[in-house]
Amino acid sequence: DADGDGVASSDDCNDADSSMPNNDEDCDGIIASIDCDDTSPISTSITEDNDCDGVLTADDCDDGDATSTIVSEDGDCDGVLTADDCDDSDPGTSNDMDCDGVLTANDCDDSNPQSTTIADDGDCDGVLTVDDCDDTNPDILSNDMDTDCNGFDGTCENIVLESTTPNDESMDVYILNPITFYFESSINDATLQDATLQVTDPSGSEVMGTTEILGRRIQFSPASPLSPVTNYSATVHIEDCDFVETISFATSELGEALDSGVSFNNRTYAFELQNGNAVEPPGIGEMFVGMFERQLLISLTDSAGLLDVSVGVTSFVNPTTDQDVCKPTQSVLGNDFSQSPLFTVTFPEPLVFTPAAVDFTMFNPTFSGIIAPNGQEIVGNLQFQSDFRLEGVFLSDLVGSENPDDICSLMLGFGVLCEPCNSDGEPYCVDYEIDNISGIPTADLEEITEADVVANTLCP
Repeated sequence: DADGDGVASSDDCNDADSSMPNNDEDCDGIIASIDCDDTSPISTSITEDNDCDGVLTADDCDDGDATSTIVSEDGDCDGVLTADDCDDSDPGTSNDMDCDGVLTANDCDDSNPQSTTIADDGDCDGVLTVDDCDDTNPDILSNDMDTDCNGFDGTCENIVLESTTPNDESMDVYILNPITFYFESSINDATLQDATLQVTDPSGSEVMGTTEILGRRIQFSPASPLSPVTNYSATVHIEDCDFVETISFATSELGEALDSGVSFNNRTYAFELQNGNAVEPPGIGEMFVGMFERQLLISLTDSAGLLDVSVGVTSFVNPTTDQDVCKPTQSVLGNDFSQSPLFTVTFPEPLVFTPAAVDFTMFNPTFSGIIAPNGQEIVGNLQFQSDFRLEGVFLSDLVGSENPDDICSLMLGFGVLCEPCNSDGEPYCVDYEIDNISGIPTADLEEITEADVVANTLCP
């Protein structure tokens, strides 16, 4: 022990210097108690590297954690290396993978800087809270597509409006006409049963009536006649699809009071059915009506406030001028005329119409009409039922068969279902409706009885 420090020469780092400690195994001048590794003379000391991770305190982000990052590789010491940090001078941006300024915890998609934030889009469905019908449920859609937030997004297929009756901005609408919206494809679907068609008057009040979904059309029928010379609007709303369409129209003067001095005494009008609007059966009614070249003759006689109505048809030979004297006329006396100039009459017997060489029978015919104020026109609506068991010959050229089952099969192909006949309930009948039939004054109707027909040798 040359330096007399009590450490044998074999164990003394410097036996010539008594100040050199004897508890410094690696002889680096740092005693074991503060040497991070007293077996390595190049190790750091605790005074310079508290966590003994080999990184000096000045460059260590956390000198109490040997696993922490270093300042040279993690400038803001947020645990995210500079290469992976959106802003290595701001430890607040460390948890923002897409570097959009929105922390991962509040980012709906932290891999997409264009994604929404939870603060603005609670259910992360891409629709901001202010535009979302339910911002807690990603299955509830945006109110941009679902304006009434009823869960339907307005993308129902086949809801394409084809036309309306009347047309938008029409100025001479018949006050008894139904209001109809026609669509390109069938809309008679269970999801569309809440469709509404609302008609409003100039004050905005709703017109009472009924709405029906009939194949590809939605139709509103007013409970009572509309007012003449009045502006109306009609709005169809298919709620499940957010479909809304509005048209405006004005009614004609038909329905206004008759002019003073207008009276009826066997005053006869000729109605050309071909020029009417075939409402029923839908789609093919016009095809049948187009065959009716002959005209309907209706005679009116005002009798003490009641209206006597007689009906006949023009002849097959001269369908635009001459009455058919081989077809008996019918008369219905004492019809209610309290709503003048409106009247309705149901004839007790079928009307036998001969549009071609064979008869066409109109069962349960009902005619409603409105007389123009000057009495020079009647616009009417005719409803009746036909029985294909009787019309087989009439339709044979069109169908290729006189069998009523074949005819009904053809009708079904057009979307028209044969209905029970009023006469016996058998499913071989179809209802017809023709509206907007214009009638103008013509020669007086001659009353023809069955006896007259039998006595007429010119009648077949």
